[in-house]
Amino acid sequence: MFVEQIGTRVRFLVPSRKVFRTRVPNTEIATDLQIVKLIHDFLMRNFGGFTMTSGNINGYFQDNEYDEHREYQVAVKGKNLITLQEFLAEICVYI
Repeated sequence: MFVEQIGTRVRFLVPSRKVFRTRVPNTEIATDLQIVKLIHDFLMRNFGGFTMTSGNINGYFQDNEYDEHREYQVAVKGKNLITLQEFLAEICVYI
C-alpha cells in the first residue's frame, strides 16, 4: 500500500436543509445554482475532490432551532486554506 500526504484535512459543517436554497432569505440576493452545487463545484475545481457525510450531525442555535448538517472534508495545502475560507465566508450569506 502507498500512502501519500495530500494536505491538511479541513472539515466544515453546512446545515442540510439550507444547502438547497437559491435565494438569501428576506433579500433580493439570488443565485442560479443551489448552494450544494456551488460547494461541489468549488471543491472539485480548487481541490480535485472532497468527502461529504450527512446523517446524525446536529447543530443547535440560540433560538432553540436545530438542524441536521452535512460535513465536508477536503485536503488543503498552503494558500488554498485562505481560498477555502474566503469561499465559505462568501456563501454564508446564503445559509
